[in-house]
Amino acid sequence: MAGGDHRLQQVGARGWRQDHRAVQTAETPPDKRPIPSAAILVEQKDWIARLVPFLRDLAPGLVSIEPLQNFPIERDLVVTVGDFVRKIESIYPYIMPKVPKTVEVGTYLQTPGQMEEYASFADCINCMLCYAACPQFGANPDFIGPGAMALLQRYSSDSRDGGQVARLERIRGEDGVWSYTAVGICSEVCPKQVDPANAVNQNKSKSALDFFLSRLRKENVA
Repeated sequence: MAGGDHRLQQVGARGWRQDHRAVQTAETPPDKRPIPSAAILVEQKDWIARLVPFLRDLAPGLVSIEPLQNFPIERDLVVTVGDFVRKIESIYPYIMPKVPKTVEVGTYLQTPGQMEEYASFADCINCMLCYAACPQFGANPDFIGPGAMALLQRYSSDSRDGGQVARLERIRGEDGVWSYTAVGICSEVCPKQVDPANAVNQNKSKSALDFFLSRLRKENVA
């Protein structure tokens, strides 16, 4: 996957299938339709898929095209991602202001340096490649996963946000940061260089520090 246009081309596999009528699109009522991912599995590699430009580079011979691993298949190349969406929603993916402000008071100000703290994590496009590549998510579907952790890091690193404690509560258990085994392949496959493995490691450190500080506070009270 390394290098070149392959990592950055972002026209979805689902759109390619529709244009070329290669595979029949799943006929599902709109209210129950799965959210399509722009990612697929090509020759056991995770790709953000723009199929027409790069398939010719894989010739000659047969090319295997499969849906993303670790997700239930809805139909053909379409996977069901309801669990992924629930994990994203669970970490409060929005600014939780430290001090509420009315519109009349004005906007929350932020310096370029403060924005830089979370800018790379804000580049996530929810392609789910990190989940498809993650062996821990494959072994334990309840694991909150690298994508949700990267989004958590984006908001908890924001100088305007005050929701860090609430988010740590969501990830401190066995299905949170402590399930992470530091394989790091999630960062290797990320087409936007978000580095979700770094986000998981940072949150593991924060969770450990919060745990020890809470124990110290209890001992001091006792």
